[in-house]
Amino acid sequence: MRALIVMRAYSLLGLVLLAVGIIGMWVPILPTTIFFIGAAACFARSSPRLHAYLIRHPRFGPPLQHWFDEGAISKRGKAAALWGMGLGMVIVVLVVQDLRWVALAAIIILASGWYVMSRPLPADDLAQDAQDAARMRASNDEPPVD
Repeated sequence: MRALIVMRAYSLLGLVLLAVGIIGMWVPILPTTIFFIGAAACFARSSPRLHAYLIRHPRFGPPLQHWFDEGAISKRGKAAALWGMGLGMVIVVLVVQDLRWVALAAIIILASGWYVMSRPLPADDLAQDAQDAARMRASNDEPPVD
């Protein structure tokens, strides 16, 4: 009986996190991927079907797989996160009057940005970078035309 309650609690928490992540797609200050990561972790303990759906989703699956397999965030994911944080900070500055709250938001956003940037790139991003660098070196080996 206890195991069933725990499993249902994980399912409910996963659904709530998924809903917040979906809302976060349209609210700049609210992240998306972290809530999807939490939802996938909850579903891994409660609903193999929902977990598989998230992990195999064409848009959200690859970032989740990068995170669970490598603890990595893609360049595109980092850029989106930083842009969202920046936009969120602009909104806070424009809307919030109390400078203490603005300072707190700035500290949280800076710490979050540092964490995002400290995560490694996925192996496939690194492989693409290596191919691009090799292609650029090859194109630079030609003598300049005067």
